[in-house]
Amino acid sequence: MTLPPTPARLPQAPAHPPATPPADPDWLVLHDVPGRGVSPLALDLLRLEVEGRARQLTAALGVTDPERWHARLFAVHAGRACLHGPHLRALTAGLEHPVQVAFHAALGVAAAVPEPALPDARLRLDLLRLPALRSRDVPAPPTPQCRDAAARLLHACDVLTTHPGTMTPFAAALSAGVLGAALRQWLDQREALPLDWLCGLGGPDTPGHALHARADRQAGTTLSGARRGQYRSLVQDTRRHQQALEDWEALRERTYRAALRAALRLGQALTARGTLARAGDVRLLRVEELLAAADGRLAALDVRTLIRLRREASRPKAATEGRGGLATRWHATPLAPGVRDGRLQRWDGAVLPELPGLDAPPLVLLGPAPTRRPWPFPETVAGLLLTDCLPFGPSARRAREGGLAALSLPADLAAALPDGALVRLDAYRGTVTVLQEAGGLTPHRPAPDAERPASARPPVPEMPPLPLLLNMEF
Repeated sequence: MTLPPTPARLPQAPAHPPATPPADPDWLVLHDVPGRGVSPLALDLLRLEVEGRARQLTAALGVTDPERWHARLFAVHAGRACLHGPHLRALTAGLEHPVQVAFHAALGVAAAVPEPALPDARLRLDLLRLPALRSRDVPAPPTPQCRDAAARLLHACDVLTTHPGTMTPFAAALSAGVLGAALRQWLDQREALPLDWLCGLGGPDTPGHALHARADRQAGTTLSGARRGQYRSLVQDTRRHQQALEDWEALRERTYRAALRAALRLGQALTARGTLARAGDVRLLRVEELLAAADGRLAALDVRTLIRLRREASRPKAATEGRGGLATRWHATPLAPGVRDGRLQRWDGAVLPELPGLDAPPLVLLGPAPTRRPWPFPETVAGLLLTDCLPFGPSARRAREGGLAALSLPADLAAALPDGALVRLDAYRGTVTVLQEAGGLTPHRPAPDAERPASARPPVPEMPPLPLLLNMEF
């Protein structure tokens, strides 16, 4: 697709204020995964996937990595899966700003990339011709022929690290970013991401299809000539990449399940051998440790010692109550378009709380990304306020398909929001406004758009262990 350069200047500043930066910029929390209590086995599978995707992206983008930064990104910091910020910045330092943002999103972290001092005035449609975006298909991996549990576990690890579908998160993020830049320049759109144009992927029967049809109709009547053709091509490419991302995540979930089943079979064999007390203890071992125990390269006493130490370390600590004043307006990351009012209700991401009657205000659910897929939500649920999610994650896409307004907040900020408060979610401006505190009290209103200082943030409470990872039970 050969397109002429657009002379108009592309605004580089985000359309809405970004969410509050993390307290420790050296550690970037991985989004769309449970916060705490994830088993060492599941974390090791996640590490293999992140390292494999980083390696494939650096190769596809022509990035030289003699220091092997891609293998030194993943770590567990303060009980949460994180990426090391300085290593990631060193790995992506030579890339253009839109590519850096897409690289961060592909690895599952919120982009903390500084804006360039001299922003590019061109609309970079040529970025869609990068080799990493050429394939939109997610081929099915070959089925392992052997029945050996260790071989099946290794096959699942190979799929997570080397399958071509691991590139689809980068392609989806970059194509959506280019489309958003084009819409801001051609249609003077305020949103940083074209969320309306990402709705309706499930077909005309989904609630989100109306949002996409309205936005597409408005853009089609406003643009004319060559720009209308460019717009149609951009939208088509972006939606194809989003559909490929959904196909990859379905394959990824099946692969995780296959890996956990193979690990459980190894655990049953180790239990019969007397190495483990019960098969479920394999969740406390990493992949290499599990394979070494199955092959006899790791002594049974060492295996039991590792399990005992990690079980002691995973016990939940006493929760700490948050203190400090409550701000009236919070900046958040938009996930699904819409403006909704509702009563704030915390939930665990799995079991829906007691729903109000038709005469009561609808609910805004606050909590982690849904782990058991309670889709579609009832009509009494107006929106979702999720913790540590990305606009290209599965929860954001399902919220767009279901017609729900959704935003994402860092977990430490979400912990300070009071249960039962009446809030307004504005996914177009990226704000969460407390309209009324629990019990009908009007909150103290500081100056407009005042941010709560970092010193007033409550400490992050320790969460109980979760037996879930990426919509899967062990």
